[in-house]
Amino acid sequence: MKHCYNCGILLTDSNKSFEHIINNCIGGKLKSDLLLCSKCNSDFGNSIDVALEKQLRAYGFLLNIPLDRNEYRGRIKLMSQSGQIKYVGPGLVPHDQIKISEKEKNIAHFFVEPTIYNKMIQKKIREIKEKYKVEYKESIVEPTKEKYYIVSDEEDQIGDLWIGGKDCDRSIVKICLNYYLHRGYPDCYCVNAKNFVSGISNNKIAFYYYPTNEIIHQLGPDEVSHIIHIRGSREIGVLYAYIELFNMRNMIVFFDLNYNGDDIIDTYCHDVIKSEDLNKSINLRLLKHHLESLPYDSAKMVIRQDLRHERLMSIIQNRQLTKR
Repeated sequence: MKHCYNCGILLTDSNKSFEHIINNCIGGKLKSDLLLCSKCNSDFGNSIDVALEKQLRAYGFLLNIPLDRNEYRGRIKLMSQSGQIKYVGPGLVPHDQIKISEKEKNIAHFFVEPTIYNKMIQKKIREIKEKYKVEYKESIVEPTKEKYYIVSDEEDQIGDLWIGGKDCDRSIVKICLNYYLHRGYPDCYCVNAKNFVSGISNNKIAFYYYPTNEIIHQLGPDEVSHIIHIRGSREIGVLYAYIELFNMRNMIVFFDLNYNGDDIIDTYCHDVIKSEDLNKSINLRLLKHHLESLPYDSAKMVIRQDLRHERLMSIIQNRQLTKR
């Protein structure tokens, strides 16, 4: 029998629900109905998972990653290095632009999603043209070699990327916890992770990890993947998870620094562009003193996230140029 790892209720056919191991909003495919009850799943989905979605959803959107739920995903606002703005849909497909002006004065400038309401838009344009000057620019003229960046609505930014926050960290720890329990490992060693995810504990257990002196794994030229790596060592006395989301948000999550269970080496990797699982060898053997130094080194490492972000945006941009 399985219990909800958050509230402890016995999971039955009437109260259990499917939980994506990695959030569906960023292309997670692996899921289980033996982790959370429907209430806890919904509560997390409407709170901490929303924080992660706000920060990372745009990348899956721009890569046109298919979701399990066939939902409307809105649009993403991009700005070029020269200050030009455009709105795009899945796969970086630009929205058509319509500018309306009278005597050189702009009255309106808006973007419309291609193929949606086209007949209505064309009719409205004909009506407006009788009184105003209308400039209609179709999406096919939008692609450019100029780099565009995601415009964030958050207040604190590094470049154009909003970083961190406790709720987003809780959601990332939940991903690692989901995978650990999904694989059937003992829950007695993940109490810290459970308490952090639920909000019972404020002790930070997730830290950025971008080392410069080791290659954790080999990335394919255009690979964009999600990775979860669980490592437990009885000899060293540590149990931790390493996670990469879009190979850009990389973190170490502490499970137990007094671990005495069986040795664990377990890796999951999913290529979000090809929508397939990869065999990935992870070169990560952290000792206890490495983990204990992470709270001090994490702030320095987060600066290196910019390099991974630049790589991801280059892949997104190149995919647009290749398709055009």
